[in-house]
Amino acid sequence: GGVFTFTTPPTGGETINSVTGEITAGIGGTTYDVTYTTTGICSQSSTETVTVNPLPTTGPIYHN
Repeated sequence: GGVFTFTTPPTGGETINSVTGEITAGIGGTTYDVTYTTTGICSQSSTETVTVNPLPTTGPIYHN
């Protein structure tokens, strides 16, 4: 196993679940660098850039 962390901690209140890597309170359109680090004698880490997609917007709903 290992842990997920932000490579550079964001300042907008975003958090990352260290077990699942799920980002909470991410800002749509923002990219975050996330590092996964394994533990033990042969520990390794990998960094990926993650983009949080903005929420879709809906137009007006018309009823006939």
